[in-house]
Amino acid sequence: LKTYIDLGSVPGGTSRNWDSYRTKIGFSPEYDHATEKAILTDPQTSGGLLIAVEKNGLGKMKDVLNQFGLQNFLQPIGEMVAKKQPAIEVL
Repeated sequence: LKTYIDLGSVPGGTSRNWDSYRTKIGFSPEYDHATEKAILTDPQTSGGLLIAVEKNGLGKMKDVLNQFGLQNFLQPIGEMVAKKQPAIEVL
């Protein structure tokens, strides 16, 4: 994935989405976040590919995904917290 992003092989809507979201996303300054920016603002992810689950329901969600052979698609990427600025932080 990183190779394609580094080569600029991303949908055109990605940069337009970044322009819309950039003020709501904060990145730690330690390294280049080009890959995370491309993933977070990828227009192809619209349509329900992300699932929000309460912490106490994570185990059950894992069980359901495993039951249907979808364990390869289980990758927690964050957690919901009280609203603050920036709205999203990538550390």
